[in-house]
Amino acid sequence: MHGPLKGLFAWRFVVRAEDDVRHPDGRASTSLRQGVRHQDPEPIVANFILDTASPHTKVCPETLIALRYNGDMRPGQSATVIVQGVRTPCVVGRPGEANSIGAPFIVDGSLTFYFDHRLDAPVLYVDDENADLRCRAYR
Repeated sequence: MHGPLKGLFAWRFVVRAEDDVRHPDGRASTSLRQGVRHQDPEPIVANFILDTASPHTKVCPETLIALRYNGDMRPGQSATVIVQGVRTPCVVGRPGEANSIGAPFIVDGSLTFYFDHRLDAPVLYVDDENADLRCRAYR
């Protein structure tokens, strides 16, 4: 990475919009723009920086627009996306702000990371034999 993000761990993740959102009263609604309701959401690949100090994952409005997300995209609002098969509650960031992965994503996905000096890159991997079962439950 270059510029103000230099030195931060970052990954490219497959992300898709959650196709069915429940209102607090139990009613179902779609989080996708009209016209694609009956199709599976198209995934995209997005960059995320690692922010283990953050209690949440942040997703920028540009990523949500690319996902055809139809929920509230104002900064600070909640949105849920599927990141690498893990259902991930997020906070909407400011326009142009980097997507970031918070500590709950690492815990929910049973993930571990380390810096591989031979690759000169961070490596993120599943560190739990039951994690695959949890990830499949969100697909």
